[in-house]
Amino acid sequence: MRLITGYDNRSVLYDDGNRYIRVINNDYYEEIKKVLSLCEKYSLFDQGVVETSTFDLPFSLCHKRYVTTYPHEWTANMYKDAVIYHLKLFVSLDINGLTLKDAIPGNIVFDGVRPVFVDFTSLVMKENLYKEDWLNIGSDVHDARYAVYDKMLVKFMIIPLLAMCKRDYSLAREMLSERACNCVKPAPSWDDLKKVRLKHSGLSIRRLSCFVVKTLTRLMGRNVTEVTFSQTVKNIRKVLGKKKYCDFIKYTKMLIGEIDRLDVSPPSSGYLEYYAKKEEDSDICDHSKWNYKQENVYKILSKLKPGTVLDIGANTGWFSILSESVGARVIATDIDESSIDTLYRYAVKNSANITPLLMSFDDLTKEIYGKQRKGDGFESRDFTSNPFILPATERFKSNVVLCLGLLHHLVLGMGKKINSVMEVLSLVANDGLVLEFVSLADDKIVSNPSYFNNINMFSEDNYSLDLVIAGGMKYFSSYELYDSYPATRKLIFFKV
Repeated sequence: MRLITGYDNRSVLYDDGNRYIRVINNDYYEEIKKVLSLCEKYSLFDQGVVETSTFDLPFSLCHKRYVTTYPHEWTANMYKDAVIYHLKLFVSLDINGLTLKDAIPGNIVFDGVRPVFVDFTSLVMKENLYKEDWLNIGSDVHDARYAVYDKMLVKFMIIPLLAMCKRDYSLAREMLSERACNCVKPAPSWDDLKKVRLKHSGLSIRRLSCFVVKTLTRLMGRNVTEVTFSQTVKNIRKVLGKKKYCDFIKYTKMLIGEIDRLDVSPPSSGYLEYYAKKEEDSDICDHSKWNYKQENVYKILSKLKPGTVLDIGANTGWFSILSESVGARVIATDIDESSIDTLYRYAVKNSANITPLLMSFDDLTKEIYGKQRKGDGFESRDFTSNPFILPATERFKSNVVLCLGLLHHLVLGMGKKINSVMEVLSLVANDGLVLEFVSLADDKIVSNPSYFNNINMFSEDNYSLDLVIAGGMKYFSSYELYDSYPATRKLIFFKV
């Protein structure tokens, strides 16, 4: 079993490949058993709390295993939905005498496009929240949950969301990765948003930022010192009134409403028309209009019937949707904010078993380490040697990997070596890889040579179909060739 690096002093989490095993600290086991009993009694697993049961080891729980994704990889609307879900969970738990002792986006993963709360030991009895020493709750705070909002929710969930509203997605993703809770770099702050030029979501951003900061600072008994936007929207106070500000659930529902109004959708990019320009936007259900590439990818998938597919460079997801149509659970990645968010909204609308993620090819091997903690039972855990954020090559291993229309960008554009690309792809392909080769004679390359920064370094002597096949055969056992579209392209199906 693999140890999952984390900062929970109540338990240690292990992954055995099929499920997660959580070994509970003896001091907390009775309380956690009570929490589990309430989850079962009130069907909280149906509301997105990770399915959990007792395990046949002492002081242990067993959790359903989901593919791990991280907040900085989610599409913009995916992240917004996760924040809303987290807040709604506070409301639904309140009815059953429970609450959360922290509020960070890393407590959530996605099952397709359905958010799931997986940090089970963050569930606590509502009356016990005051016992959390790290919250440092003052006597003037009438509801301890406001301390969770003040110390966690605002920094690690709301501020990155506002950065997305301002269309600074790179800042938001930095906050959610290298500056996430327990990472080495400083936590996000309101000052970060001062550096971002306000774009077209201004009013709703001011509404939310003023609402959160002014309300929390009043409830925490502090002066308002971190308000980034001086403009205050007076009608919020008229709607809520002082009494409503003091009710946690009413406040949370109002906050949900404010967030729901925010527009985080990325502006349209030229890549949204990618499939149309390539004449590959045919109806998934109308095979008569498919080209060779579509027909042959479908032929491979139909024959294999993979349970899981990783679609790298998915764009708006034509081949992701095709993979899902043959029964696969799909992870789709792309670097274009607009395209991958469009796929997410499609998957939500159609209840498709597709998880779209913003991720470059280099991100597949990226890992992030946390800061070393002292005391509180963390002495035996080495956070500087075990990655806090695991590389995707460990998380996204799939039956079949699709890498279509991407290799020539990695090699001719970025200057990557064919063998190094094949090595990374082999790490995530359990059964097979469908790779598209685009020759130097392809019209997209000939007519746009400036798009490929390193094209002058290549000729048929160091970039050819034979060389790609030879590179792949270092990591795979056999291959099959298929026609693609147009004729200057080929599909190579490598088998493990």
